[in-house]
Amino acid sequence: VATGHNETAAQVYALALQHGKFRHWRQNEPMTIDLHGFSQPVAVTAVRHALKYEIGNYLKGDLKIVTGRGRHSDGGVARVRPRVEALLRHELRPPLRYTYDSSLECDENSCTQTVNRGCLVVWLPDLFGWVVATKAYDTYVLTLPWTDPLTPPPSVGLGPA
Repeated sequence: VATGHNETAAQVYALALQHGKFRHWRQNEPMTIDLHGFSQPVAVTAVRHALKYEIGNYLKGDLKIVTGRGRHSDGGVARVRPRVEALLRHELRPPLRYTYDSSLECDENSCTQTVNRGCLVVWLPDLFGWVVATKAYDTYVLTLPWTDPLTPPPSVGLGPA
């Protein structure tokens, strides 16, 4: 996927995704994009694709973007994370705020917070605000199949009559 050709990259990525050549959602972890094994350009294209086409109709929680720490990269230096961070901070309009995943482990004497810089977390309120700012209202709001919002559809009952 060539840098600077976002639209072409998006089309190629969508086609590859459709044919099962790529998978960016982590199974059994809703709202978690896993970029392990992706090059920088493919990782950025995957995140753009998810944000543009797959996020918005039903936000289940915080969005996690697993980039890895770079342990398998040449020299053990993270390459995907800085590129995805640049996308979120500088290329998206408006920028999409994120933090790093962390956990708190406690014993009877103290607590220790561990920060995982290989996993970016976009909190649900920030994600929702970004969706509202970047997408047309009808793309992220569920459209009801009936016309009168005060009258329930025939399949929905209101309890005993």
